[in-house]
Amino acid sequence: MNVFDPNNFSSVPGVRCCDCPGCFLTMPTQLIDGTTTNYSDLTAATNALADQAAPGCFAEGRPQGSETRTTFSSSFSSGTLAVDSAYTASGDGAQDKVLSFVSLTVADGLSVVYNITSDAFIAGCIVALYQDDGTTLVDSVSGTAPFAGTFSPTIPADGNYYIRASNGGLGATSTTISLSCTGGASLSPCGVRAAYDDGSGGTSYVICT
Repeated sequence: MNVFDPNNFSSVPGVRCCDCPGCFLTMPTQLIDGTTTNYSDLTAATNALADQAAPGCFAEGRPQGSETRTTFSSSFSSGTLAVDSAYTASGDGAQDKVLSFVSLTVADGLSVVYNITSDAFIAGCIVALYQDDGTTLVDSVSGTAPFAGTFSPTIPADGNYYIRASNGGLGATSTTISLSCTGGASLSPCGVRAAYDDGSGGTSYVICT
């Protein structure tokens, strides 16, 4: 992880062009954590990234309950953002959520090939697209696991959007979520960072690397 100076992008190793203001998935994230309140300090933010940011740094995940994550990865290659998550829970109610933040255009659109499985017949599986305010739903598809298909929402305007997928969870002890997202040459995934109070009334960030 790198401590991030928001006023000096060149000081951060590995920061890509799209990792600029307006194109970060900033944790805590309302669509997963239910809040956007900063983490209390650098340690809390770093621990949250280590626990919730996918290797590859293009997704956040938050399984619920007593779990062992067996797979969590994100990658971007040849115009395709891939996110994969799998875990097992010791109790009854394995619920997983994954979230990515991407730049999209109306002209190129978005296509998400999804596959959500579980070891139980569960309802409430959802793949959804939200506007960058984190609350306004653009479109979604829902069903019962196993739940697979292609989600192709209409993009209302050029800009940044959240892609969120989750399973219903009730009755399951293991689950997988697999997403393959394409959006033409314009699709650009945003990196993950965590916000924390800097101790003087401001906000600092830790970037997933």
